[in-house]
Amino acid sequence: MSGVDASVYSGGMTTEDSCKTIHSKQTVGPVIERVFRGQSPAIFGLHGFTGGPGDFVDIAKQIGHQFMAPYLLGHGPPPNGESTVATSIDEYADFIADATDEKTILLGYSMGARVALDALLRKKNTPKALVLISGTAGLISLDERRARYKQDVSLCRQLADTGVAQFLEVWRQHPLISTQVNASASLRQRMASIRLNHTAFGLAHALKTLSPGQLPGRWEQLHQLSLPVLLITGRLDTKYHGLAETLCRHIPHAIWHIIDGAGHAPHLERPGPTADIIRRFISSI
Repeated sequence: MSGVDASVYSGGMTTEDSCKTIHSKQTVGPVIERVFRGQSPAIFGLHGFTGGPGDFVDIAKQIGHQFMAPYLLGHGPPPNGESTVATSIDEYADFIADATDEKTILLGYSMGARVALDALLRKKNTPKALVLISGTAGLISLDERRARYKQDVSLCRQLADTGVAQFLEVWRQHPLISTQVNASASLRQRMASIRLNHTAFGLAHALKTLSPGQLPGRWEQLHQLSLPVLLITGRLDTKYHGLAETLCRHIPHAIWHIIDGAGHAPHLERPGPTADIIRRFISSI
């Protein structure tokens, strides 16, 4: 298990056990989509769990910069979603490092924010700047990570037992996700199409590989970040509001903006104000 003392989970059910009824496909590699063809510097965006590059279409247009986005591990329609099942988080971090340079803005939302931060500190590459929307530096204590891992194993079982469509019906009721009903009707329709195209095996792989129970906590390394960092949270998301406040204290060159009227996904719920904050941040660096 990457990043976690294996003894934490000794004797428990592994994700492979809980998802053994889902069949895998051959590995190919991550898929990158051009979301918007705009001005430089380019943005490389990482979406959240069950999302996809298409989630960024509205905000990318309003930011006005070139916007590229890959599918996170396990995400995407067949065969894309199942093509990365043999890709480790370290290999995916290499992929992110190769795709971003000193002229690129690295952006991540929720799971994508955690992956972006982990990759940056894992590979020590330095893009032009980092944007974290509803991000965290992970869980520190083994008890917290064990509890989260068990939660994700339970979600993996749900995927195996019910399939993607029914899983998404339940997932949409999660308090962090439920405020996404405030997104525009056209965006909600696009988001629904993206999510229904995922595979159960692929999403289970994402839960297994990218769980906060697997990725190491990075709080003690945040002082190493020398690049400009923009933190964005929604006013209604009290949990990540508190996390952003702590991140801002630990990251040397961080600024934090709160989006009124938004929950966990301000780029989806309030793309206009969120895009304006990102555009002004880019202009200032």
